Amino acid sequence: MISNNTVFDIGFTNFKAEPLTIEERTFTSRLGYKVELLDESGEFNSSVKLADDTSGVSYLYFDGFSSLESELKEHLKNFYIYLLPRYLPGTMRHYHDAIKLVISAVGEGEILEGAIEIAMNVNPAMNVNVMKSFAQFLILNEYEGLSYDKAEEILMLEGYSVNTNGYLNLFTLDDEMGPFTREELRILNEVTKNTEIEVADRLLLTLCLQFGLRRIQISLLKESDFIEDETLGVCYLNVPRVKQGAQFRRTEFSKRFVDDELSTLIKSVLKDNFKKYGKLGLSSPPLFYRKRSQVNNLEKFPQPKNLDKYSEVEKIHYAHHISPSVIGNRLSPLSKKLPLAYSLQL
Repeated sequence: MISNNTVFDIGFTNFKAEPLTIEERTFTSRLGYKVELLDESGEFNSSVKLADDTSGVSYLYFDGFSSLESELKEHLKNFYIYLLPRYLPGTMRHYHDAIKLVISAVGEGEILEGAIEIAMNVNPAMNVNVMKSFAQFLILNEYEGLSYDKAEEILMLEGYSVNTNGYLNLFTLDDEMGPFTREELRILNEVTKNTEIEVADRLLLTLCLQFGLRRIQISLLKESDFIEDETLGVCYLNVPRVKQGAQFRRTEFSKRFVDDELSTLIKSVLKDNFKKYGKLGLSSPPLFYRKRSQVNNLEKFPQPKNLDKYSEVEKIHYAHHISPSVIGNRLSPLSKKLPLAYSLQL
């Protein structure tokens, strides 16, 4: 696995005149999903699906790409082929949005160098690093539409980033913005015991309060990650570490020991999951499911969209995981259970 953003020459792809086979136009993403990037003629598909291990499927739209001059278009195909096995869907969307700004400007008559400038100026913190990677790729593949001088100017840009030290930020917020005071934590912990709230949502909040888990970590949790060691007399959760350098997200874990109260809550969720979703017969069920209406007839059970993207690589269980993007939506209604003074602050 390549652990940095270095671009190297992967060779120029000469697409054949005869129709491409499905194998020739399909590539594998970083998470192991099949991505049908090109159509039978070797052009970009109008939309491309990128599946994630958190039940989300992102779409990349390639309108405007077909009208590009042929050499630049071929380099772009190779650039996307280079990116797919190296970046997660969220980063791919980020790269794609920046490239689309370039394509839009070129379509309006800008030369490539001017189009790159436009893309960088739209959102420097997000797009400068993408354009640096793109410029380096074009130079290494000897594309004459970008001069060495302009590429050097782009590659020397520094100090553009959207990353912040979240851990440090947590402890430098003021009294009004956080961290939570003891009284606020007491009130939130009372909410986790409110049986009027769905048990899975109470567990979501509890994991956030006790362990400060990130949304992506919660999304990836499986029922099998809850371990009850009868020999040692302890219970713990195997929490995915979701390290940036890992190709697959469930490869490294950290143990979080749980007390009796949390253990009882997790067991209640497992019982509730079996009651609602046991008919799916998943071999590796998630701890938190995407919400579905409970039905008695499995044939009428609402299935996730794009189920084929998961079944074709034997990851069908991931299609049922809760998406990180909706965890906040699941927690937000809990503010209605707080005293008025606190609910107004959420």
